[in-house]
Amino acid sequence: MHGMRSSLSDWFQASVQHIDEHVDDARIKVFEGLSHAAPKQEPETLADELRQFFEATLPRPEAPQPGVGV
Repeated sequence: MHGMRSSLSDWFQASVQHIDEHVDDARIKVFEGLSHAAPKQEPETLADELRQFFEATLPRPEAPQPGVGV
């Protein structure tokens, strides 16, 4: 994730592209109108995006089965 208003926008774009190419399950999310201070500028937007990413990529624990492990 990165914002397009960062003073190092070209560097950030190249960095996230490199990560996307080399890290399994990576996704690129660009926040128009935000800078590298996105957590401070739009904390709820960033939190929602992180939540969606983790819900989609992390394994969910299995629900306990009735009578098992008791």
